[in-house]
Amino acid sequence: MGIRLENVSYQDKIKNISYEFEDGKITTVIGSSSSGKTLLSYLLSGIIDDYTGNIISTYKNREIGYIFQRPEEAFIFETVKEELAFGIRKYNYRVDEIDKRMEEALKMVGLPKFYLDRNPFTLSSGEKEALALATILILNPKVIIIDDPSISLDNYRCDHLIKLLETDDKRFSFEFCVSGTMEIYDKEKEIGYAVHIAPIEYDEDGNATNL
Repeated sequence: MGIRLENVSYQDKIKNISYEFEDGKITTVIGSSSSGKTLLSYLLSGIIDDYTGNIISTYKNREIGYIFQRPEEAFIFETVKEELAFGIRKYNYRVDEIDKRMEEALKMVGLPKFYLDRNPFTLSSGEKEALALATILILNPKVIIIDDPSISLDNYRCDHLIKLLETDDKRFSFEFCVSGTMEIYDKEKEIGYAVHIAPIEYDEDGNATNL
């Protein structure tokens, strides 16, 4: 089991959703704008906890990596190096491995080593998304949740992201992408990666009722 929702409701956007996100899969959730996709990702990652119903997860909070739709919302430091080092220090990783792990994380997302001294807030939209992913990968998560991954990425970086998930699929229990369009799903299909699509269903008032 991965993460299972049982009759989960939140405010007036999500009503009685039941669904199980299975291990070993990329699950892409498709829905229209303001349909509750981001709220759903908050629920799965533990950002929101005042819901009704049950969310049953086999993962601890530190095992779930979350990337915001606007990655800079999670940035708090003035250099890429500080952003990458923050999680490692927070979770008490060995200090003597920090430099090596930071360089490896940047390489995985296609950013050069000299970016360590760059200001994350001055990076391009695609580079910010890549850095946000690096800050997650450096912690070796079991689950990655990405809110609308294609919104900030050009075609090159979007392809790179999907291929990265394909290459490292054995590292993660599953990857969950929240997307407003079919773009990510179509790209996953193009490279032949196993992906499951979960379209959001709506009630007559336009509220998300199921997947």
